[in-house]
Amino acid sequence: MNKLAQYLNQHLVGEVITDSTVLARLSTDNGPIKITPEMAVFPRNTNDIRKLMRFTWQLAEKGHKLPVTARGFGTSFTAGAVGSGVVVSLNSHMNTIFEYDGKQRLVRLQPGVSVDTLQNALNLQGVTIPAFEYSDGDATVGGMLANSSLPHQGEAVEQLEVVLSNGDVLQTKRLTKRELNKIKGKQGFEADVYRAVDGLIEENKELIDKMLASEQVGYNSLSRVKQKDGSFDLTPLFLGSQGTLGVISEMILKADYLGSDKQIVIGAFSDATKARDAVDEVAQVAPSFFGYYSEQVIKSAIKSGKTFSFLDEEQTPATVLIAILSDVSARAQAKKAKKLAKIFGKYEGRVSASEDLYGGELANSLSINALADQSGTAGAAMSIIDKAYVPLERFDEYQTGLAEIAKKLHTELALYGEPLEGLWSVRPVINLKTVGGKQTVFKLIDEYSQLVTQCGGYLAGGYGEGRLQSYSAHKQLDDEVKDLFQKLKAIFDPQDVLNPGVKQELGIKKLAESLRSDFASQNIDALPRV
Repeated sequence: MNKLAQYLNQHLVGEVITDSTVLARLSTDNGPIKITPEMAVFPRNTNDIRKLMRFTWQLAEKGHKLPVTARGFGTSFTAGAVGSGVVVSLNSHMNTIFEYDGKQRLVRLQPGVSVDTLQNALNLQGVTIPAFEYSDGDATVGGMLANSSLPHQGEAVEQLEVVLSNGDVLQTKRLTKRELNKIKGKQGFEADVYRAVDGLIEENKELIDKMLASEQVGYNSLSRVKQKDGSFDLTPLFLGSQGTLGVISEMILKADYLGSDKQIVIGAFSDATKARDAVDEVAQVAPSFFGYYSEQVIKSAIKSGKTFSFLDEEQTPATVLIAILSDVSARAQAKKAKKLAKIFGKYEGRVSASEDLYGGELANSLSINALADQSGTAGAAMSIIDKAYVPLERFDEYQTGLAEIAKKLHTELALYGEPLEGLWSVRPVINLKTVGGKQTVFKLIDEYSQLVTQCGGYLAGGYGEGRLQSYSAHKQLDDEVKDLFQKLKAIFDPQDVLNPGVKQELGIKKLAESLRSDFASQNIDALPRV
């Protein structure tokens, strides 16, 4: 064990480990990038994180930079939770749900709690976090928040406790103009942050007003920090920042009442065009979850042994649409289910419907997402370009462009997504054991990024860009936007020790050097939580 690890072990309640087996486990997420850290820290409380950050800050002041990367279960695919230096694993010890206030429906917890654990605990109280209903249940809550700044997710966050790069702790909340000025008048790093961010917003107001708050590239959530009435809240910045501005150490979330038993309605279409027409009408019904699955995805599920009642014995459906309803009112839910069945039937879809989501063939249907990820003989179906945003009205153009990319790069591109959210995932089959396969990864991401941008969308729609997509995603940004993001990063992390290389434009050569030749994705795009 090196001297730095020994020193930290003397001062932390948690553990600091340099064992090669542990470091290998923390060197990857569910994507194709591998970076082995120097050590792993397993903090037991906020104070451990504070001591670590203070230590790395002091090292950096002396010219020795030790990068710090916060990590949950590593369920993402963009390499936002892997890095050199120190990986801080938050799920091992910091996984406690402290309390639940039933009157205000507020829950206080640590970042290492899994989404499933939180939702199951809240369900016993008759409530849920709506933003997590159809998310990856294996992910940590802290990881979910750090990896995505989608507005509906931010609505669930009442307050965050964040350890800053110098070890100070910041408690986020919506401040009035008067409260903001009071903090700005104080001394210390927290006050410096508030002054600098407020000044940055004022100096770049016109540029910030043009930002799309739902885009995950960089720090577009800056547009939600300051409101017209002068109120100010740093919370949106930490959501989706992928640990580059601070380490989330605790949080208070707002729950909502749990709906009645869920219903599922499925439509299988032999004509993809008619399925597309059905999608437009489904938007008027507004189901809680609505998934679109292409023929390649269905074939993958069938190849894995699944059978479905909605299948035609002679022909695999060109498209399958799955809608889940979770309205609080059972009557409203039944009414919607009837409308959906009518819409699917209108466009010649084979309809299946049930209230039993856990039994038999309907449960099988929910496995379609998972089985989109099966490896073929030529390589693995990889999660490297999941959840890009493309508006539904540009879907036809997007789909045509996708077919052209598949033909050009000689690879199969299975498509599925959430049409009403405009979030689309593509699973390419690429063999990373060959030089050509590794080159194809970045060619694909680059061309796909250009296609998505041409269709009025953006590459990072559901998750942050991490390392994997940084090269292509940041190429689409204007220079003044890049400069703004760099200035914001420098405000929170002047020593550049917090997850360097994430949410920044990396060189393609450096990324290629980190590609794993043994990659076979085990992660799946989040199954609908039922």
